[in-house]
Amino acid sequence: MTSRILPREEWGRLQGTELEQIVTAAARRDNEVLLVLVAEDKDGAIVGGWALFPIWHAEGLWVSPNHRGKAAVGRRLLRFARAVAEQFGISAVMTAANSSQVARMLDAIGMRLPGTHYLLPLTSVREEPCQPQSQYH
Repeated sequence: MTSRILPREEWGRLQGTELEQIVTAAARRDNEVLLVLVAEDKDGAIVGGWALFPIWHAEGLWVSPNHRGKAAVGRRLLRFARAVAEQFGISAVMTAANSSQVARMLDAIGMRLPGTHYLLPLTSVREEPCQPQSQYH
């Protein structure tokens, strides 16, 4: 078995896999940074794969206690984030909800992702894994 980065010209080989949708979306954007890692058997058939890509992360949404429960501050910050993202060519960000209020706001604008998400350290530095404070479902 071998492991390698699958070149862009071979991404078509991922048709029918969970990676097909990811590489199809990335292929539409010339400047997209996407590393497709594959494992191939002795005959060169792809038997596994994983996509690595950079993503912006928005964290630490805070609203003064005097303004919580009102939508104005969150709406203003969201509009401003969209304007800044457009200026920098950012199409999406990951974020987390550390309170039920933030979770409700994100749910209201349809931002919940399917699945459970994890932080997977890939360096040799040993750090304590991130632990969620609570879950909002």
